[in-house]
Amino acid sequence: MARELVLTRRPRLGLELVLGLVLVLAAAFAGGALMHYGAVRHIPRDSIEHYTSRDGRIVRIFGKVVSDPRLLDPPDFAFAPWSYAGERTVFLVDTKRIEGVNGDPAVSGRIRVTVAEAVLNLRRGESVELFGTLYRLRAPQNPGSYDWELRNRRQGIVAGLSCEHAVNVRHTNQPQAARRSILIRASHILAAARDKAQALLFDNLRIDSEDEASLLHAMVLGRRSKLSPRLNDIFVKTGCIHFLAVSGTHLGALTFFVVLLGKWMAITRRRLIVLVVACALAYGLLTELRYPIVRATIMVVFLAASVIMGRRVNAINTLSAVAIMLIVIHPPAVFDVGFQLSFSATLGIACLTGAVNQSLYELWIRLRYNRACRLRDPGGLVLQRLHRFTPPNRFGAWMRSTWFTVPFVAAPAVSLGAWCGTMPLVAYHFH
Repeated sequence: MARELVLTRRPRLGLELVLGLVLVLAAAFAGGALMHYGAVRHIPRDSIEHYTSRDGRIVRIFGKVVSDPRLLDPPDFAFAPWSYAGERTVFLVDTKRIEGVNGDPAVSGRIRVTVAEAVLNLRRGESVELFGTLYRLRAPQNPGSYDWELRNRRQGIVAGLSCEHAVNVRHTNQPQAARRSILIRASHILAAARDKAQALLFDNLRIDSEDEASLLHAMVLGRRSKLSPRLNDIFVKTGCIHFLAVSGTHLGALTFFVVLLGKWMAITRRRLIVLVVACALAYGLLTELRYPIVRATIMVVFLAASVIMGRRVNAINTLSAVAIMLIVIHPPAVFDVGFQLSFSATLGIACLTGAVNQSLYELWIRLRYNRACRLRDPGGLVLQRLHRFTPPNRFGAWMRSTWFTVPFVAAPAVSLGAWCGTMPLVAYHFH
């Protein structure tokens, strides 16, 4: 009778589990759709987009700079010598007010500002007055071309502003409260720390060309905005642009040296974990906050918290928690190619590396079984005991002590996992 009850309850539990998963997925999709609507599709009443037109409109806008100005090189094409185009400055501005006939109405929305000259006296967090042509974002005219309009909307950019001269960008007198803003102070401190780190790394280093300096900025400090467009195109055409992404590899190397230093100084385990987290956060803030480095930094914090609390570390659960956190903070991130490639590569590495380790564990158990049991074992009792009484830490110690494991097993497994995880996305996005 008890056996019959157990057999009748199992399908109910399975059905309840399936229904629960379906409800959770439906709620997740519904919540994601609402968040995407609010972040991308919905246009507020005071949006600056209502003042745009197809042919452009000359306006005067007041706002706050929210990104470091980026200086672009002159365009390089066949008729570039006759275009008389020089350096351009690009930055993002959160609009506050727009000049009108009967006053300055309040507006909202982020715009992309392009100045036809070099503007070197701007910093993030400063209030500015802009005079130029406000234009509407346009969909691609040629079929199959990249949709920059959709990409900008997913980044929160709703319009563009073109300024002919640097004098069209003017600083405004900030009120005393704005000067004492904590966010502005933090952005200035972070910018100063990045400049100091750049000075410590490159001031006493002989650099032969600007391309070499920009490459070092991108590979060491993760400042892709410093990379010259020519080098960026070269890395893209050769399929090596991922070498410029500062991600878990950089944090892994930093963590390795911090752990070696901590063991040499005989630091306790808890303090060593805190030191690793502090160094990872500091390095992450010194770089440009892109998805790979943000993902790796948050994963380091989560893994350190698991170790401190004595919980078992699960890379897939940690990766899922980081993805959910970033999507909640910025819902359009799920459509970003960098976000997709970063998490798919890490997921492939976690899944394939775990499968390889499990296979090696089974192989190790089999080898011990063949050596320990020369007699017949029809019931497999010896093999079961080996599985039961062989702790994983002994297998991990054997893996670390074997000289051929890292170059011939671990490294190919990591590379193959990253390739398998990103191959469908690369084929879809880049053909």
